Amino acid sequence: MHLEEIADLPRFCLFYISYGLQLIAWVLSAIADVSPEVKRISQMNPEARATFLSRITFNWFNSMVIKGYKRPLVQEDMWDLNEKDSSQAICQRFEDIMAIELKKARSSLQKKGNKPKTKDGHQNGLAKGVSQDVLVMEETGKKKEKKKKKKKKKKDSESEYPNSWLVPTIAKTFKGVLLESAFFKLIQDLLSFASPQLLKLMISFTQDKSSHAWTGYLYAVLLLVVAFLQSVILQQYFQRCFILGMKVRTALMAAVYKKALVVSNDSRKESTAGEIVNLMSADAQRFNDVTNFIHLLWSCPLQIALAIAFLWIELGPSVLAGLLVMVLMVPINGWLATKSRGFQMENMKFKDKRMKIVNDILNGIKVLKYYAWESSFEAQVQEIREQELKVMRKFAYLSSVSTFIFSCAPAIVSLATFAVFVSVSPNNILNAEKAFTSISLFNILRFPLAMLPQLISIMVQVLELIHAALVVSNDSRKESTAGEIVNLMSADAQRFNDVTNFIHLLWSCPLQIALAIAFLWIELGPSVLAGLLVMVLMVPINGWLATKSRGFQMENMKFKDKRMKIVNDILNGIKVSLATFAVFVSVSPNNILNAEKAFTSISLFNILRFPLAMLPQLISIMVQMLSSLPELGAAVSMTDGTYAWERDTEPVLKNVSLDIKPGRLVAVVGAVGSGKTSLISALLGELHSLKGCINIKGSVAFVPQQAWIQNATLKDNVLFGSDVNEERYRSVVEGCALGPDLDLLPGRDQTEIGEKGINLSGGQKQRVSLARAVYSSADVYLLDDPLSAVDSHVGKHLFERVIGPKGLLKDKTRILVTHGISFLPYVDEIVVLVNGVVSEVGSYDGLRASKGAFSEFLETYGKDESSNANANKASAQESDFEQIDMLPEGLEPQADGSPEDIVSSTLKRENSLRHSHVYFIAGVHFCMHQDCFIYIFFVFSVSLRKNSSVRSKKDSGDKKGQRLIEKEAMETGRVKFSVYLQYLRSMGWCLVTWSFLFYFIQNVAIIGQNLWLSDWTDDSVEYFNITYPNHIRDTRIGVFGALGVAQGFLVFLGTILLADGSISASRTLHTSLLSNILKVPMVFFDTTPSGRIVNRFAKDIFTVDEMIPMSFRSWILCLLGVLGTLFVICLATPIFTAVVVPMAVIYYFVQRFYVATSRQLRRLDSVSRSPIYSHFGETVSGLSVIRAYGHQQRFLKQNEDTIDQNLKSVYPWIVSNRWLAMRLESLGNLVVFFSALFAVISRGSLNSGLVGLSISYALNVTQTLNWLVRMTSELETNIVAVERVREYAEITNEAPWITANRPPDDWPTGGNIHFENYKVRYRPELELILHGITCDIQSTEKIGIVGRTGAGKSSLTNCLFRIIEASEGQILVDGIDISTLGLHDLRSRLTIIPQDPVLFSGTLRMNLDPFEKSSDEEIWTVLELAHLKDYVRGLPTGLQHEVSEGGENLSVGQRQLVCLARALLRKSRILILDEATAAVDLETDDLIQNTIRTEFSHCTVLTIAHRLNTILDSSRVMVLDSGKIVEFDSPSVLLNNKQGHFYAMAKDAGIRGGETSKPTNISTDL
Repeated sequence: MHLEEIADLPRFCLFYISYGLQLIAWVLSAIADVSPEVKRISQMNPEARATFLSRITFNWFNSMVIKGYKRPLVQEDMWDLNEKDSSQAICQRFEDIMAIELKKARSSLQKKGNKPKTKDGHQNGLAKGVSQDVLVMEETGKKKEKKKKKKKKKKDSESEYPNSWLVPTIAKTFKGVLLESAFFKLIQDLLSFASPQLLKLMISFTQDKSSHAWTGYLYAVLLLVVAFLQSVILQQYFQRCFILGMKVRTALMAAVYKKALVVSNDSRKESTAGEIVNLMSADAQRFNDVTNFIHLLWSCPLQIALAIAFLWIELGPSVLAGLLVMVLMVPINGWLATKSRGFQMENMKFKDKRMKIVNDILNGIKVLKYYAWESSFEAQVQEIREQELKVMRKFAYLSSVSTFIFSCAPAIVSLATFAVFVSVSPNNILNAEKAFTSISLFNILRFPLAMLPQLISIMVQVLELIHAALVVSNDSRKESTAGEIVNLMSADAQRFNDVTNFIHLLWSCPLQIALAIAFLWIELGPSVLAGLLVMVLMVPINGWLATKSRGFQMENMKFKDKRMKIVNDILNGIKVSLATFAVFVSVSPNNILNAEKAFTSISLFNILRFPLAMLPQLISIMVQMLSSLPELGAAVSMTDGTYAWERDTEPVLKNVSLDIKPGRLVAVVGAVGSGKTSLISALLGELHSLKGCINIKGSVAFVPQQAWIQNATLKDNVLFGSDVNEERYRSVVEGCALGPDLDLLPGRDQTEIGEKGINLSGGQKQRVSLARAVYSSADVYLLDDPLSAVDSHVGKHLFERVIGPKGLLKDKTRILVTHGISFLPYVDEIVVLVNGVVSEVGSYDGLRASKGAFSEFLETYGKDESSNANANKASAQESDFEQIDMLPEGLEPQADGSPEDIVSSTLKRENSLRHSHVYFIAGVHFCMHQDCFIYIFFVFSVSLRKNSSVRSKKDSGDKKGQRLIEKEAMETGRVKFSVYLQYLRSMGWCLVTWSFLFYFIQNVAIIGQNLWLSDWTDDSVEYFNITYPNHIRDTRIGVFGALGVAQGFLVFLGTILLADGSISASRTLHTSLLSNILKVPMVFFDTTPSGRIVNRFAKDIFTVDEMIPMSFRSWILCLLGVLGTLFVICLATPIFTAVVVPMAVIYYFVQRFYVATSRQLRRLDSVSRSPIYSHFGETVSGLSVIRAYGHQQRFLKQNEDTIDQNLKSVYPWIVSNRWLAMRLESLGNLVVFFSALFAVISRGSLNSGLVGLSISYALNVTQTLNWLVRMTSELETNIVAVERVREYAEITNEAPWITANRPPDDWPTGGNIHFENYKVRYRPELELILHGITCDIQSTEKIGIVGRTGAGKSSLTNCLFRIIEASEGQILVDGIDISTLGLHDLRSRLTIIPQDPVLFSGTLRMNLDPFEKSSDEEIWTVLELAHLKDYVRGLPTGLQHEVSEGGENLSVGQRQLVCLARALLRKSRILILDEATAAVDLETDDLIQNTIRTEFSHCTVLTIAHRLNTILDSSRVMVLDSGKIVEFDSPSVLLNNKQGHFYAMAKDAGIRGGETSKPTNISTDL
């Protein structure tokens, strides 16, 4: 080349052409080819077709950002998830690995010898890990029991159960992502140390005026390249970390849900629904957070080590001084972290406690309103909240101390290092190069040093969480009935499997024996008979041995008696051949045993050995199997069953034995608390078995006592996941009398039913529940009193058309728990329960004739039973059901009976049952006693329905249904400025101003300190080769140190003031939310899912408490930091201002683009999270139903779909952060580039100190800029919580609790009630439900109110309490218009015993008297009158007995009696009974009626009648129809009017005129 000629021109040209083409190919390689398949996927998810460049810059996300900027995003805009990110893929992998890890953990535990051998045969199956699915279900969510582990149990449990499997499971499940992110983190850490070295070169370049200009430009470009590489790698690292966090959260949420589906009664008692929701939200979130920082555990030490190494190069041993300061910081930080963790744990306890009461309030809000108890419960919540805030304040002050240390640390570290450096030797002069390289290294050190103690603290916290999750009490494990049953299936069904392998030996053994004997006869003639005789003698001996060895096996599963096998072999083989040969040679001297005969015979004898040994054993095993099978004819059998609700409690069923033939209708009757529901629960496998066996042939359908309705369309509720068969569906709807209701519903069967069936009456809910069971077409029907909630016509219709001998279920096996005597003559068999024992079983006539308990029961409650039965039969035969079709039930929300809340029913006893899929194997006989085995005697396809079939979702377009529960309201667009102002106002303007001022001065101190350092470094030039004066050195060090400490103090003060402000804001916002929620009208609770309200109190208040203060503080610091940086760079190189303006504009636009999208994604995340919790609550409340039908898989799938909907907004949010960071960091990198570039351009006029200062600041600005936008966005995202809290704090209230117009203290004295043209509607846009009611009720009158469901009975009582306000007319009580009174003045003077007995968690005393106005004597008196005194006296803690959530540790009847005691305690003059005895048996009903007659004789009593006999002794009866009074007179007059409504009802109930003097026996639902 230097000859200026090209030796080989063609080659030269070709080389450059090919080189150019390769460059083009390299560029093109970044643009991916897209296959048609990927093209299709990419329409739903653009990431699929993103190229390499697009992936590293996140350009593929642009379309979402632009769409989000143009208009607020909605759920429909979300892209599909990648297959690998869907919850199904994540959970599947998680569970597979978990099963393996659990096995390992268990075996290593056994090796240690910690685990005692379980006596329980069932446990062995589990220990062997046979059924991995159940292991997953059993162990996954041990988080479930997290909160309540008693310390004394902990140690035993720790030693007995493996507890080191969760972390390895998470690590192995997500190892790919973990390794990738670790690799990126390592590269990024190494790159972060390149910038200080380039800065050092840059400073030396500005000092050395002789160096070439191009070197300066090269350094500037290198700074840009390194910074850009760092940005790309850092964003890839973060992307993977956040995705990992998301996946871990998903896996854990799904695991907790799966656990909840199989959890035992005991475990459910230990954790309330609120706590489990907390587990799914807060704790799973904490796991999510820790995964984001997991790599810092190794990265922090690495960064610290590298920084120290580079610092040593700069400053030599002086760096040890700084290091010493750092090392001293670690224990202080560690101590602070430990303390703050303690506070956090305390805080969590208060949070759980508060959420438990809030749940209770939401469950029983109607009762609180009836009794005017809101203020008592508000005070309870506020008291806990104050304790919570006290702990938060301590925590905040502690954080301020750590912030102080964190702020001082870099200043003190650099001060110590520089002070020692300049003091050690007069030759050590601090020049710009050393100072600013060190400063930027110290800046790198700040982060790992601050993070390390926090990380350790977070890790310890999460490990404690894991520990609590894993350490599970013995009880909980042993009581997972589903687990037990499947263990039986796993170990013992295996044995069954073994038998089937040998089944053919039953005919093969005799065949082999016969053939062998035939061949032996040919060889040895009749001598073989001797051997045959020996064989016959051997059979009984062998049989005895087999029986003995089986006995040993029963005693010890692992016992294998080898000696017996040897004995068998010897006896069977040797003796037979010996006998045969001896006879052969003895019979005749000619019989000589030659080799041919001998060895042929021996080999034949060898063939004989096996069948001879096997045959007796086989016969014995078969006999054993057949004897252990229950009678094949029985559809349901229970043998000697003793069952308890919990392991350590008294059994509720004792020695119960039942045999129910297929196709029979069996009624179960008995008093309250006699064990009827317990019997059904035991059959469902929901109770803890103490001994006994249950066998159910075929599939099961279950109708619970309190209907469980899903928030779905009515049709979906009936189909319940089964395939649609229109003909069957129509016959079921007709049979369950739902046809007329469909005509009333706005969208017929496509109408959405609200959460907990809010827009259906009690009767409609029960009929939908029954329709679900009938449609499922199961083999066995367990009906837990389904007829109690419907009126007499409908009850009779259901019995005749569905349940009875001619109904749809006539060929099915039905077990009906009932309180209605009128149905008993038509059942095949009656089981009478007394105190958990079966006292009698037999037919109706047989039991009456036997004069036993049943006969007494009938005598007590009836007379002339047979004539009534005949009348009933006659009326049943006559009844014209077409006529019933014309009597539809009402539709309005809460028209009949208070709806049951999702979380209140969460732990109701009827629903706290457990079930497993064992029942869906057609004939499974399982015994839960430890000596029993399981045998499957035949399996056939049991079911016409497909349990797990998940029906394809219909397109929402074809649903004509009307929505009751509206989609959650979601603010869109920018958060209004008023929301920020409201938060600042809640904090207090004074505190906000002062804290901002302190932060501002602190920032000035930082700049001052750095300018001082810059000035200090100029001394190296000034005192070059001159001794550095000590006084100047000391001044430099002193001022530098003072400014550093001042920063710390200023931040400390600012932080403390801010903490005080944020706690004040938390208090204000929570108080306004709580007090307003308690004052909103009832209709709000009817149309708002409880999950939504709980979300406000849990997630949003958590955000207000913890997230907003943090992001607010960070935002102020970041903002001041960025402004400070720009100020310093402009000060050093004024030309930089030219770049600041355009960059600020770009920055603003990028930020606005991003915030619009990010904010909306966060809102979508919040909104899509609520359904996860709502679905969870719904599942927990319907557990027994879901398990009974075996639909766990379908609900798991539904849960996965709900989580996927949430992930669809979480994933784009994660990407949006990376998209922004990438762009902002690029901007930050340009700041670095320009500050370096301008330093090179104007190096003549700049001193090296300012260059160092401006570039080291610029290197920092990238991170600060990024944080500023992140914090702005996070603040705006989090402030949405204030917006959401404000939304509920501003809902229109009902009338004031107390007004100026207060009634006299003794009002009402008489109890006169006067309705005057009273009209009412539920909501302004709806029809009237009461049409001009006018009537007079005199003092002490007893009024019965009757009418079809939906006639307006409950609405009438709701009006008295002003739950619904009048649209016209008035109600006068003792002459005072109730609409002029305050609600508390009114409600506290009236008393109601509501239809649903609602109790609150707390003591029994609190449930009776929350304001503690009554003495203990008064309470014992009312308990005696309510027939509860003996029961309460028998409790260990008496009145302080803890009532569990929803009162589920009392039976429904007992709860109703507690409500009676409440009413007695209030001593008011007006009493309303709203179908108060619907859920109780006749005996309890009688007790309640007698108490009411005697104790409330001086009161005006309005009774909404459920059983007609309860109102026959009323002064007058009011008959309502379609919201109008159609009859109002004494019962005798009404009964004599044969054309009247009341007469028709009485006739249906079998009551005839003239029976009014004494309540009749017939108790038919009305």
